[in-house]
Amino acid sequence: MAIKKSKKEERKRRLLFLIFLFVLTIAIGGTATYAWFTSNRTIAVDPLDVNVTAVNGLQISADAVKWGAKITREEIEGAKTGDYAGATNQLPGTLGAVSTSGRISAGQLDMYYGVVNTDEVTRKYMLTATKQTEEINCTGDTECAGKYYVAFDLFVKADMDMDIVMTENSNVVTTGGQDRGIQNAARVAFLNEGHYTSETAVATIQGAKGATEAKIWEPNYNTHTTQGAQNAYSVYGTTVATDGTAGRLNYVGVKSAITAPGVDISTTTSDTTHFESVTIAYSTIAGNTENVDFITLQKGITKFRVYWWIEGQDVDAENNATGTAMRLNLEFALKE
Repeated sequence: MAIKKSKKEERKRRLLFLIFLFVLTIAIGGTATYAWFTSNRTIAVDPLDVNVTAVNGLQISADAVKWGAKITREEIEGAKTGDYAGATNQLPGTLGAVSTSGRISAGQLDMYYGVVNTDEVTRKYMLTATKQTEEINCTGDTECAGKYYVAFDLFVKADMDMDIVMTENSNVVTTGGQDRGIQNAARVAFLNEGHYTSETAVATIQGAKGATEAKIWEPNYNTHTTQGAQNAYSVYGTTVATDGTAGRLNYVGVKSAITAPGVDISTTTSDTTHFESVTIAYSTIAGNTENVDFITLQKGITKFRVYWWIEGQDVDAENNATGTAMRLNLEFALKE
């Protein structure tokens, strides 16, 4: 009887162990999340908040005609109906998750809008990505339907060759409501479209599209929410801190369209057909207190194309982060 009791107890222990494993598996599966908004949400940025300023005598413009120390949203919006008929300042009211590896086509950053669906058989999150069409001049969701990132032109004038910094006042921050960490997935890129003397015809300067390199800025790289940290572990197998001490994570961006049935988003780092490593030119921590070397400007006028987007391949681009508006602040100054 002792032997039978022992076997019975052993079976009971094994059953309890299996139940424990089952519960543990469910718990892990329930908390595992991935980069990209798996519910395909968008992020409100309406009214769009963009501030661009210059100090120490540096002049900036939205049209290469009217110059000053600050550009307002209204000037960016009104450039096309003013002195810049060819303007294509794209200012949607909401942003969607997009991705880029930094490639450029005809002076425009190659951007891919991603949509995630669940495979009915494997239950894996499958990403498809469509290359965004030609950028247009638009404001708000109706005019900018199908456009998921911000892009606008910025002209900078220098009276001599000078080193320029992006000051500590440059940042991407939330502007109201609960801080859900979406600013941690933001990216900004600068495309140098061309340099000209001050005597060059305005139409030539405005029409410049000679960029060959995207200088990408990653703000807030050191901060992650708890959900963002879970993404970092799930996608990259990397443990990141949530107390502001995290280091910058390397990541890959989309370089070519992804058609159905899509790519398992947990395998993107090994997919060299659709993704490639992204080079970050500038990186700053949340609450940045340091100036960042930006560019050496030549005497004359330089045209930049500025991009602002939510990077779907960032670990912080996850469902819990949505629902918060943001502001982009840019300030440039002569290096002391």
